[in-house]
Amino acid sequence: YAAEDLRPQTPGSGNELVSAAIGNLRYRHSWTTDSARHLLELSYAVRFASRSLGSTYAFMRHEFAGRYQWKSGRHSVDGTVLAGSISGNAPVIDRFVLGTATTLRGWNKYDIDPLGGNHIAHGSVTYGYRYLRAFYDAGSIWAAGESPQFRQSAGAGFSKGRFLLAV
Repeated sequence: YAAEDLRPQTPGSGNELVSAAIGNLRYRHSWTTDSARHLLELSYAVRFASRSLGSTYAFMRHEFAGRYQWKSGRHSVDGTVLAGSISGNAPVIDRFVLGTATTLRGWNKYDIDPLGGNHIAHGSVTYGYRYLRAFYDAGSIWAAGESPQFRQSAGAGFSKGRFLLAV
């Protein structure tokens, strides 16, 4: 369960409350073969807000995510997928976004959809050799009644730990 107090930027309007029940399922499995290490992560998250919980908003948000990682010597491949859907009226903080440091890299989230969307589909694959990385991202974000607009990005760069400098 979570409760968040939102303060709108519009003067004179009162605060809004998002009161929601939250559930998460996660699966993680790693294994090693003769030549490589593997990692598989899967998750499902649901967030349900309603007036009966005292929320100003009423919505249900489903999010599915997956990741597979393969490492062998100095080589690595990392693939991720993300899919989700929101029904009802969700506040901006609960909507899906693309164009971040990990999704549709190189795109600006404000150019794609500044208020976020109700549906998302995204995939990414990254190849690494030592500190060098090359990636390809593809995805779409849209609201109910709209047609999805497919976007993609590709880049290469240098990575050390969680730091990535890419073009």
